[in-house]
Amino acid sequence: IEWRGIDLQDATSCLDLIVRPPDGILVQLDEQVKLGARGSDQHFLGCIDKLHLNKNIFYSKPRFDREAFTIAHFAAQVTYKAHGFLTRNIDPLSTDLAEVVRSSHDARLASWYPPPPRGEGARQLQRRLLSESTSKKFRDQMAHLESELADCRKHYIRCIRPNAQKNP
Repeated sequence: IEWRGIDLQDATSCLDLIVRPPDGILVQLDEQVKLGARGSDQHFLGCIDKLHLNKNIFYSKPRFDREAFTIAHFAAQVTYKAHGFLTRNIDPLSTDLAEVVRSSHDARLASWYPPPPRGEGARQLQRRLLSESTSKKFRDQMAHLESELADCRKHYIRCIRPNAQKNP
């Protein structure tokens, strides 16, 4: 049987750009959220530009849009607008949804989101919101996936007989 090897591209450097502390884009996004009112989308963009522009081959700026950045993912380059990143990262919809579910008359449904501790101060609330940030959830999921992949033995199956007609 004739066969050719498959070269798989390593995406580790691109993933490091996005999630790896301390300079990862999502880590920097959470840092801007920690700053509260002093943090902004523009500060976030300036920070990641300073850390990665002309230093990381996966990070670039679009030619005519200074309020955006581009990441060269495996399949293609994707340009992201920085406007609204901080707001979307805090994910207020999830907090509002949790309040609605918490106030449900169905005890099982209400138990999914226990009420926050009484007397929670502004700093504690900000810390809790950050721990629930969208980027933090994503980074936790990525770490779990990497752990799962590292724990398993990888096997690749190659189809020996091509099926161009897509018939069973």
